[in-house]
Amino acid sequence: MESRGSQTKKIKAILSGKYANMVTEQTQSRMNGALIGLVGGLILGSLLRQNALMTGLIGGTIGYLISKKDEV
Repeated sequence: MESRGSQTKKIKAILSGKYANMVTEQTQSRMNGALIGLVGGLILGSLLRQNALMTGLIGGTIGYLISKKDEV
């Protein structure tokens, strides 16, 4: 479900030629969130003597989903 005004943002970005930059910034933000979650999960899993790989994957997924801001 799109947030209010996101369609207007898309139209304005397309008309001004900035749509590709807008998509790139959003993707980069989500990947950074996933990376932070992954590393945090690996460290936390190691410290708590849990399965570090699974904890890292769960952390990366949570980081990816939490970093989702206003959709383009």
